[in-house]
Amino acid sequence: MKTKNFKSFTFISVVLITFVLMLSNCTTVSPYNPSLPQISISKAEYQDIRHLGSNFSENPYMEPKTLLRGKLYEFFVVKIIFNLQKKENVTILAETIGPDGKEPSRIYSQYSFIEFWDSNTSIDPENDVKNQRKITSINRSCVPSFSFNQNAGLSVLFIPIVGKNPMPRPTKISIQVLTDSGESSMYSYSLE
Repeated sequence: MKTKNFKSFTFISVVLITFVLMLSNCTTVSPYNPSLPQISISKAEYQDIRHLGSNFSENPYMEPKTLLRGKLYEFFVVKIIFNLQKKENVTILAETIGPDGKEPSRIYSQYSFIEFWDSNTSIDPENDVKNQRKITSINRSCVPSFSFNQNAGLSVLFIPIVGKNPMPRPTKISIQVLTDSGESSMYSYSLE
């Protein structure tokens, strides 16, 4: 009986240590760098998100695919680099406008993006290790909301924009990030 409990304890310990190491490899905060802009916004490229996993079962910023129907959604991921001297309240204004003047996609923050993945996971999301890793990645790398406090230092957050595949063309994506200290950065992209 003691051997069985010891094996269970050892397994749980290994899983917890692995989990802590995975968390430490996600988004990190570096010290403030005065030579860089306070806010930088761009389209996230594959190299920006590849450390989160090689496919959609692990990486929340890759489109889910099915064998029969292919890609049901198209993702556009925005990368925001914060380089703040002190903790700031951040406000994000974001919109997408399709050719018909309507919003063809949804802009997600942490909680709503987790809900998106829970509704698009065919197995029990609570018991799937890869899905739990995906949720952890969202919690560490996705904007927490569209108004939040951001700690001082250099850090990266993502804004996922999701529409039905394919998103209508042209779709204009606009992101503006503002801080309490008056810093502002604007990003605009046209999906053609």
